[in-house]
Amino acid sequence: MKIEKKDLPKGLVELKIIVDEKEFEGYHGKAFTVVQQAVEIDGFRKGNAPEDLIVKKYGDMIENLSKYSQLILITHNRETMSRAGVIYGVTMGGGGISKILSIQFEEAVAVAK
Repeated sequence: MKIEKKDLPKGLVELKIIVDEKEFEGYHGKAFTVVQQAVEIDGFRKGNAPEDLIVKKYGDMIENLSKYSQLILITHNRETMSRAGVIYGVTMGGGGISKILSIQFEEAVAVAK
């Protein structure tokens, strides 16, 4: 992991963190192993459920919670994103300028019909 710090005016700080893909995969693997050990799914011994089933169960739980609460999730997981009503994304274009994107699925479906 490489961290670059740049002091900006008015006491602001810019951080640039670069994580090697292999290193990131290691963190993901460790985090998933911890989650996998805690999850109980019918038909599987505790700690032995496959990743896709755990992610689906997580998505079901989030979808149920969203009926009663507003949730903000930070994810790149397709299954989790597929459950969202609105997705906000930040992308960096030319010149280092960030752009905020949003997709509202109900409106997109209505337009597509």
